Amino acid sequence: MAYRADIDRDIKWWLEKDPHHKLSDLVATVEHNHSYRRQMNLHHMRLYADRDIYGAQGASGSGRYEKQFSAAHLLKQRRPRLSINVTRNMINAATSMLARGRPRPQFLTNGGDPAMQKKARRRGEFCEAVFHKEKSYLLGQKMLQMGGILGTGFIKVVRDYDMRRVRHEHAYTGEVLVDETEAIYGSPRNFFHIRPVDKLVLKEMYGKEEAVDRGKVARAPGRAHGAVADQVIVIEAWHLPSGPDANDGRYAVVTDGGTLYESKYAHEAAPFVKWVWEEDPLGYYGTGIASELTGIQYEINETIRNIQANWWAGGNLKILVERGAKVHKAHLNNDLRGTIVEYTGKPPAWVANEAVAPGLMDYLRYLVEQAYNVTGISMLSAQSQTPAASMSGRARLIADHNESERFLTAQRRYEQSFMDLAERTLEAAQDIYETKGDFEVIHAGKEHLMPIKYSEIAAATGTYEITVHPTSIMPSTPAGKLAMVESLEAKGYIDKEQAMKLLDFPDLKRELDLEMSWTDLIEDRIHNILADGKYVGPHPDMPLELALTKTLKALALAENRDVDEERVDLLRKFRTAIVDLKKRAAQQAAAPVPGVPPTGPGLPSPGAAPGVPPAPPAPLPPAAGIPPNTQAA
Repeated sequence: MAYRADIDRDIKWWLEKDPHHKLSDLVATVEHNHSYRRQMNLHHMRLYADRDIYGAQGASGSGRYEKQFSAAHLLKQRRPRLSINVTRNMINAATSMLARGRPRPQFLTNGGDPAMQKKARRRGEFCEAVFHKEKSYLLGQKMLQMGGILGTGFIKVVRDYDMRRVRHEHAYTGEVLVDETEAIYGSPRNFFHIRPVDKLVLKEMYGKEEAVDRGKVARAPGRAHGAVADQVIVIEAWHLPSGPDANDGRYAVVTDGGTLYESKYAHEAAPFVKWVWEEDPLGYYGTGIASELTGIQYEINETIRNIQANWWAGGNLKILVERGAKVHKAHLNNDLRGTIVEYTGKPPAWVANEAVAPGLMDYLRYLVEQAYNVTGISMLSAQSQTPAASMSGRARLIADHNESERFLTAQRRYEQSFMDLAERTLEAAQDIYETKGDFEVIHAGKEHLMPIKYSEIAAATGTYEITVHPTSIMPSTPAGKLAMVESLEAKGYIDKEQAMKLLDFPDLKRELDLEMSWTDLIEDRIHNILADGKYVGPHPDMPLELALTKTLKALALAENRDVDEERVDLLRKFRTAIVDLKKRAAQQAAAPVPGVPPTGPGLPSPGAAPGVPPAPPAPLPPAAGIPPNTQAA
């Protein structure tokens, strides 16, 4: 792939039967236009790591391996260079803060049919199973880290047809390219992923040995050809369909030596999930923390070098000896046993001057403080410090809220990226299903593993809408979380059961499961009636008042949403059974206890003969100190 300034303007590679020639020339031109971005990526990676990063320029980036960052040069240095790397500190703090929550995609139906609702819930569980299998939240942390360093991070969704599996993998930002002219408004139609791949892997996947062997050999800048690595540069290209009814969507895998694979591509988005730290007004890529802190980091580095030089030059102890004084220098030592110093004339003087000007230290502290102000990260978060013990839960909640306001847009972009990841995952699953047939994933339920076949959740495009459960809305500390839940419960926004679910402390999980067991059982039986038409009556020991309340709400919702009448009748039957159980329980509570005779007015006293009226009550004794009235009336 050599850059050609006179490239043929007929660049519609997706119309070619064998597109590798046009793709190679086109990608060479796109890479040439991205040369400035490769240098920026290398610069920002060095700011983050305080050293050179191998391969930071991308798979085919060319550039010299600068001497001052080589390992041999660093070993020859007199001492390591002192550094306060606020860039790395800020990026790590922002990554930890944004990755606290695990956004869980949820699917909403265009209608209220319980069967569709069940399928929507199963689609969410299908995505959760894939996320768990592919460690997608760890990939999300990597995406956040790369977004902080380079401005943009990616997760790639891969279709593994042989294993019938949807895979997620990290895609390095410098290897995902778009035509920046086409992407000026942020929505390009062509995407390219350029990376080195082992020759044996390619031959095993595609079987086209000649195209692999003739491909461009991958060489890293400044490095000799690897002793073990035997790789070639591979280009994956996607052209999105031009419209809903267009048939020009295309996917191709090529090397310089030939086309390895090509197929139609019918989806409206490339199989990448993107996250940016800050969105630029124009263009596809974003701006990262490293770019924001470049000027401050350089000034901090220069100030640190001046302070270090001052300490080495003027921070040592000085001994002043008058010229001509007869002082034995050998006696000026650090012998702790005491030393007799003989001299003639004035005695020597030990002097320790202030090596660094106070203003220089104040300037350094000012620069570090400004770095925190620019990114909006508190020192407590960046330095992993615990808030003061005297800080109340509500105070911590307010502190978390104030800090999270700065990252609100970044957090929303992170949640949106997982909504996109769920959508790309289901598109890949649909392609595998249509090409190789049905397959299943394993979802970890509350108590057991549940297999989910894709055929059970397959649906037409537009049938469902995706939303995300914002798990990050809750504070990260137990005290802050408890304060928020108590506030929501006190204001009546949630009840006791919802409050217990929101707390979700690991130490309380078993007790919470026991406490919520009846609620879960009631909701499961109502759901089975409406979704599957399976009737199981109420349990006589369940809390009947709670069961009746939930059933009445579900019945009203079902009638509003035109649920099948037979299932509504089953739910009415469930309600009637609950009412009957309540009446029976009330009758049993009012019934006399066996072996205990009833008492009360008009009832014979125990032991009285049948038919004999009860004896009149005994007269009350006179009050103390009052003699009885013996005078006849």
